[in-house]
Amino acid sequence: MSGIGVVLNPKSGHNLRILDAPFVLSRRLAITASFARPVRIEELYRIAEDFRRVDNDVLAISGGDGYGHVTLTSS
Repeated sequence: MSGIGVVLNPKSGHNLRILDAPFVLSRRLAITASFARPVRIEELYRIAEDFRRVDNDVLAISGGDGYGHVTLTSS
């Protein structure tokens, strides 16, 4: 596996409370991960291209309230 691309919803309560949680998790699991915390929906297109370029095999989405849907349809 080449890596995991993680898109973080910057407005998610969990992501606001625990800012370094994804980084801690990737270190503990010893995985290669790319993280993105887009501010605008338009950034998701660039992020998807960046994740493809580094050959991520898995896309993880941390958010809620439809954030997964928005991320997947933008990718």
